[in-house]
Amino acid sequence: IGNLWGCVVGRPGVMKSPALSEVLKPLKRLEMEAGKDFKAAKSDYDVRVKIAKLEEKEASKASERLIKEKKSDQVFARMMEAQQALDIVEPVARRYQTNNATVESLGEILIENPWGVLAYRDELHSLLKSLDKEGQEDARGFYLQAYDGNQSYVFDRIGRGRNLRIPSVCLSLLGGIQPGKLQGYI
Repeated sequence: IGNLWGCVVGRPGVMKSPALSEVLKPLKRLEMEAGKDFKAAKSDYDVRVKIAKLEEKEASKASERLIKEKKSDQVFARMMEAQQALDIVEPVARRYQTNNATVESLGEILIENPWGVLAYRDELHSLLKSLDKEGQEDARGFYLQAYDGNQSYVFDRIGRGRNLRIPSVCLSLLGGIQPGKLQGYI
């Protein structure tokens, strides 16, 4: 897994945004294809879940009959079959980029997309300014750890859950910035 951090530096009006937009066209095409694939997989998943629920309901009825018939040894096997039908993995949308995500949300995106994602900001200065704010120390640390592209990261949050593990934080970063604004960071 690799990552790439890039920055187009230029004065206002030198067409940084159109150039970056051209670079991102293949990625946008991949996103559209992934969106179609996800939609089809989600429809398939929804139907499978409905079928599994019907199977579970039928297994419950059959189990009640087996218990009445004093065949409780067969109940466990029947209920396990129904449970396995419910163990359907929900599809995840393949993400290629994000534009403005909190670090926690970015972490969840990376968990679902272990091959990496691009954080694209047309104006990188806005990202740098947000990371400079007081209280964003964790976010700065996350981005610094993501720079390597091969370190793991674990989130433990009350609201989002514990042990949310990103095996390899592969985050690419791309955007544009004006020379004067970049000079303040160098």
